[in-house]
Amino acid sequence: MGIRISTDEFGVKVWRNDRHGFPQYSVKLSRMIDDEWVNVYQDVKFRHGVELENGSEIIIDDGFVTMDVWKGKDGVPKGKAVWMILDYHYTTDRSREARQKQRKSAKAEDIPDSFSAAQDEIPF
Repeated sequence: MGIRISTDEFGVKVWRNDRHGFPQYSVKLSRMIDDEWVNVYQDVKFRHGVELENGSEIIIDDGFVTMDVWKGKDGVPKGKAVWMILDYHYTTDRSREARQKQRKSAKAEDIPDSFSAAQDEIPF
């Protein structure tokens, strides 16, 4: 058993950093709270030989969570979660347009104010 990762049809933007002489990648996870965006960057890795340009937009078809582990300067083992992306494809202009349209159409007044209101709209 493990944790599998995939994205919806909107995908994610991949950020590339070559600071240490080799490409390192991350994706940005965002959520709006109290009318302010909160962003977290999640480190990701790809199979050997895969290189993406900074700002590439991809749809993740398959991936899993793994760990990077190292010894700190004090000799104590440290680690962090990393997403290993096995299979992906680039987004299309159509998915970008759909994402922009969804962002414009999503409004706070569209969300039910109680669970019972949301439950009334469930089709089953």
